Amino acid sequence: MPVQLTKIELDDRVRDVRRATAGDQHRILMKLVEESLGGNKIDSPRQKAGLLFRVEETRAGRHMLVQSRCELSWERLPSGFDITGVKDLSPLLDRLSKGDVVRYRIVGSPMKRLGRSDRPRELRKRNGEQLSSDAHELPLVGAAADAWWEKKADQSGLELISATATRLNERIDYRGKRAVRMPAVRFDGLARVGDAEPLREAVANGVGRGKVFGCGMLSLAYVRVGGAGTGAS
Repeated sequence: MPVQLTKIELDDRVRDVRRATAGDQHRILMKLVEESLGGNKIDSPRQKAGLLFRVEETRAGRHMLVQSRCELSWERLPSGFDITGVKDLSPLLDRLSKGDVVRYRIVGSPMKRLGRSDRPRELRKRNGEQLSSDAHELPLVGAAADAWWEKKADQSGLELISATATRLNERIDYRGKRAVRMPAVRFDGLARVGDAEPLREAVANGVGRGKVFGCGMLSLAYVRVGGAGTGAS
């Protein structure tokens, strides 16, 4: 099935919509792919469905962009989640060619995996809190987060022309009494297509970690004369 993008308006007047964590949103969306995946437990269901999502805020309110490679059972969406648009991304992906200039957006989750050789000073958060001895990853901020995106973009076939980073609230999920938190940074800018094939794969499969927290969905749009974009994913 082609890669499909769906826009869902979030009605924050509904309590469950307003209070849903990123983990809650992921679980709601995963219920929509059960029928397409056969309804049975399978390995890596999110990856098989190509399910990615991102929540965005505008002056008009919040909406969710959902990307998938399988049919979703939209009738299973709970109250307060309203579909307002569906788009096939295949024409955009097929059109991508080396040298094309595109506008991009991604909410990434920049993290550094700590090895045994990392110095003790790296085992502290920005606020000075000491990480536990079993902490293996450290959120990246500032220039380190920018460098993370530059590397991921290059691996994804993009040659960055510009990049603006906006730090967002952490993405949260509750597993029992334990809160799992992932950093979130939105990167926007212009880029040139360096290699179209890995770029298609990056759009279809997502980039980096935190996909179940609403991170990793790479959106592209061709740049028109005058700065507007077309064909956004």
